[in-house]
Amino acid sequence: MIEYLLGEVELVAAQTRLHEPIRKNPAANGGTPTANPAGVYGRWQKEMPATFAATAEDAVYATLVFKSGLVGQYIEDHAGHGPNLWARQIYGSAGSISLPVDRSGGNISLHIAGQGEIRADDLLALVPDFRLDTVTARLFGGERLAAYQFSFAETDRKLLAVEYADFAGAIRGEHAPEVDAAQGARSVAIAYALLESGALGRPVTVAEVLAEQLGDYQHSINQGLALA
Repeated sequence: MIEYLLGEVELVAAQTRLHEPIRKNPAANGGTPTANPAGVYGRWQKEMPATFAATAEDAVYATLVFKSGLVGQYIEDHAGHGPNLWARQIYGSAGSISLPVDRSGGNISLHIAGQGEIRADDLLALVPDFRLDTVTARLFGGERLAAYQFSFAETDRKLLAVEYADFAGAIRGEHAPEVDAAQGARSVAIAYALLESGALGRPVTVAEVLAEQLGDYQHSINQGLALA
């Protein structure tokens, strides 16, 4: 999503942490599952141990440098306690934009210097040629939408249908896939660049990861998969 919005990431400098090496699972003792959107994960969490050792990082704090010269901050911390915090914001010389939580249908908030906040239908007036594709429009209720309101489960079903439609159209040669194999590889490479940077203690380029020029973090995974 970062590259979808802002173009290619060139370099990352990250710190990674494992804050909670012992994880607790309340669902194992009849408690409420810690993460259970639409109720799909509850069954499996009940079958997991009440406590288990975590071996993967639960936090990353990073600076991203884009090929265009943009600089971004990326923070993901799954060990923090207290109110949830989620933000995806873009700041530029002419204003800023705040995006809603994924799959929430919430409003986009645009701030233009000297004009203040622009939301909802006023946003659509700025993009008169904007139209959703036919499948998305039928599923979500119109060609020009600034927001939507569905339950998590219904939203998930609709988005999966959109993905299948995009995939089928690409197979039939109607259009290129919205996210192709090269972009998928880059997305994984960016995630591993963060982890490699944390392991090496230095900035890492995405190109280094794609070219397999380093692998301090990846080495133990390759061993576990009998690839090294």
